[in-house]
Amino acid sequence: MTQLAREINELQTANLQPEDVVQLAANAQAGDLQAKLHDLAIVYKDFVAATADAYLKPADILVQLNAYLRRQDLHGTHVYVELAGFAQLPAQERESSRLCWNRART
Repeated sequence: MTQLAREINELQTANLQPEDVVQLAANAQAGDLQAKLHDLAIVYKDFVAATADAYLKPADILVQLNAYLRRQDLHGTHVYVELAGFAQLPAQERESSRLCWNRART
């Protein structure tokens, strides 16, 4: 159960929706990987439906931050982001950084 919770959290942090996992399963070669992705998509879809508007998950915080940043006028704002020690950022964190930079430039 802990492993499954970790997987769902990683999917949300990567900004993947259940439909994306369905598509990954459809594109995977027949076999164990395809079957596991198919099952994960079902569980993930049910999890999203069961927790919608009921719980604030860590991934939701970044979604809300990104929505907030899209509405803000950051023109003239100085944006500093320290990325020392990171090889790559998860999709939602990368989107937050991109929004800050782009909104501050316009």
